Amino acid sequence: MTCVSVILPNYNHEKYLEERIESILAQTFQDFELIIMDDCSTDQSIKVLEKYKYHPKVSQFIINKTNTGSTFSQWNYGVSLAKGKYIWIAESDDIAKENLLESLVLVLDKNPDVVLAYCQSLQIDEHRVINGSWYEWTKVFGEKNIFSEAFIMNGEEFIETYMLYRNVIPNASAVIFRKKTYNEVGGGLPLLRYTGDWYLWVKLLSKGNIFFSNKELNFFRRHQTSVIYKSVLNNSKPELVLKSNLMLNKFLLDFFTCFNNEKLRYKYYVLYRFSQANFLILSIMFMRFSLLIREKKNAELNNISIMYYVFILLGYYFYNLIRFIFKMKLLEKVYFYLGYFKVFSK
Repeated sequence: MTCVSVILPNYNHEKYLEERIESILAQTFQDFELIIMDDCSTDQSIKVLEKYKYHPKVSQFIINKTNTGSTFSQWNYGVSLAKGKYIWIAESDDIAKENLLESLVLVLDKNPDVVLAYCQSLQIDEHRVINGSWYEWTKVFGEKNIFSEAFIMNGEEFIETYMLYRNVIPNASAVIFRKKTYNEVGGGLPLLRYTGDWYLWVKLLSKGNIFFSNKELNFFRRHQTSVIYKSVLNNSKPELVLKSNLMLNKFLLDFFTCFNNEKLRYKYYVLYRFSQANFLILSIMFMRFSLLIREKKNAELNNISIMYYVFILLGYYFYNLIRFIFKMKLLEKVYFYLGYFKVFSK
């Protein structure tokens, strides 16, 4: 049985593909298959990928004729084709050090209770210039920032301490997880275009422990076509977006303290299934509304226009609430009703 299935989902990353694939093939741990997937790229990606079509490590070569519109649809399809017991989603614009697989697979083999293992990442630009470490991302936790050392932690404890506040697993390319657990939790959710990874990590961690390696074995590329770049695109005041994000998150955390400890599944489910799906847009709208109020005396703004903006904000919220209810499966609806309306009954 193959140990690791490496899934390479690509869309329009022509200029990064060769370097990415070579970093996979050069791994010191060689018990893996490579599943190459292209989501109907419009650049010259196919021409690059064709060079590797018949490589002995390539077990599947999938070229979509139409774009799925979701990275997480690709993830789900790739996992369904995988023969390995572990999954590595090697995103097509990132790079790995040659010992990434060796380091993380060793931990998963020795610790059957660990469902997800990941390493620290360096941030690089489109020219491969290193411009930071993702260790900076966790400094906000102060005394609870334990990411300078390697550790194994209970998954639910990790969620409570870190994942409820921010996604401290910012890049799938740094992660290896168990295929069995992925299937148990139902895989990724394609509806969540920008926070689907966050949602998936939480579901996986509800099933077991997590391992973190402080070794910087992954190079996470940020550029104009990356998802993390798009999430802040066109925001002229990004620091205000961050503040509004934190404010909204704090509100959600306070809101869901209504749940009893034994109902943690409802808290995780509602918070990540619904709120995170709209997190970015709602926070940006909130930021702009705050700016309107702040600049009221300097602009032609009256109470009617403010109320109109509030109406649009609330309308958007409830529109998405209804949309998500109708798109859930029957069992998920039951969980949602039990969890969401329990809050209002107390």
